[in-house]
Amino acid sequence: REEAQHYEVKLDNSFSRARSMVLQYALCNPWDYFFTGTLDERLADRYNLDRYAKRLMQFIRDKRKKYNASFQVLLVPENHKDGAWHIHGLVYGLPASALRPFRYPEPKKLIDGGFLNWPDYQRAFGFCSLAPIRDKVATLQSTSVRIWPAAPMMSASICTSIAAR
Repeated sequence: REEAQHYEVKLDNSFSRARSMVLQYALCNPWDYFFTGTLDERLADRYNLDRYAKRLMQFIRDKRKKYNASFQVLLVPENHKDGAWHIHGLVYGLPASALRPFRYPEPKKLIDGGFLNWPDYQRAFGFCSLAPIRDKVATLQSTSVRIWPAAPMMSASICTSIAAR
């Protein structure tokens, strides 16, 4: 029992360090967009984080080549209530030519809110939206309670922070 408690404390400390690192990356880098990406069950297994992470990392590498751009991402996975995965995160340097504004018949909230779609992601995985970041600190504060505490889940291998710099 004592050994189990010892490992639980070590795991808690590790999660705390992971959260801290995510917040440091978030605060110390020039992000353009707040990203939300979901998984369409027709395109991917919504419950397999490892498979999603591998596909997503390959997708990002492929798009860097396709766009001839070294865009950066900081992504944190989060569970839906049913256990399915989706991601939130920050994006820098994704070319404007890879994005498009939402338009009718898409939801008015997305159109009026100035959200952007990333069609390549949508075709590969499912719905996504990118919100331009106007105030990084305000964006992180408004999402931190819900999103960034999920950072320990990065240990499931989807931490795509500042990869390939």
